[in-house]
Amino acid sequence: MIEHIDVEEGIWVDELLRRGKGCAFGLGRLSQAADILYEMVSGDTTVFMGLAGAMVPAGMRNIITELIRRGCIDVLVMTGANIVHDLIEALGYHHLKGPYLKDDIELRKRGISRIYDVYLSDEAFESLEKWILTIYEEIVSSYTHNFAIPISELLSYIGSKIDDKNSIMRAAYDMKVPVFCPAIQDSILGLHAWLFNQTKRLSVDVFSDMRKIIDIAYQAESSGAIIIG
Repeated sequence: MIEHIDVEEGIWVDELLRRGKGCAFGLGRLSQAADILYEMVSGDTTVFMGLAGAMVPAGMRNIITELIRRGCIDVLVMTGANIVHDLIEALGYHHLKGPYLKDDIELRKRGISRIYDVYLSDEAFESLEKWILTIYEEIVSSYTHNFAIPISELLSYIGSKIDDKNSIMRAAYDMKVPVFCPAIQDSILGLHAWLFNQTKRLSVDVFSDMRKIIDIAYQAESSGAIIIG
C-alpha cells in the first residue's frame, strides 16, 4: 500500500527521505538509494564512484571533494572533462552561469565557451594548457625514458601539484583514493599530452589501470557503486 506522506514547514531532508520509503516513483527510489548509500559508507564496503556528465561545471565539485575527505569514496572513475574543469577551478578560474539561448557566434567572438548555461573564458583554458605542459615536463624529467606512467599515477601526480583544498584531484591525492580515467585522451589533458609528444617523450600506459581496478574489486570484502552522470 502506498503511504501518503505529510510535509510540514522546517522538515529535514533526512526525514523527508525516511517518510518516502512507502512512496513510489522518484521519491520512493531516492529513499531506497539513500538507505543503500548509508549502508555502503557506514560499513566495511569498498565504494566506487563513477562521475560523468558536466558535474564540476554544474556546481557539484565541493560535494565530491567532501565525500572523498570524509572517506565515503574509495575509488573514483572520472571523465577527462570533469578533471579538466576541476583543475580550472583549482587554478583560480570560475564557471559562470548565463542564458542557454545565447548566440554562440557572439560568445565565440568574445572568447567564451558554453556548456548549456555555464560559461567559461578562453583565458581559463589557456592557463590550464600552460600549467599542464609544465606538469608533463616535470614527469618526463622525473621518470626514466623507458617507463610508461599509468593513467592513475599520472593523475595522482597532477593532484599532488594542486594547492586548492576544494579540488577533487587534490582530495583524492591526500586521501590516497585512486582516480581512473580510461578515456583521458578524449579531453584537453589528452590533447596536450599528444601535442607535448611532438617534441618530448611522455609515455602513458593506458592498460595497466585495468588490472589495478579489477584487483581492488576482487579483493574487496564487499563493494558498492555510485554512478552519477
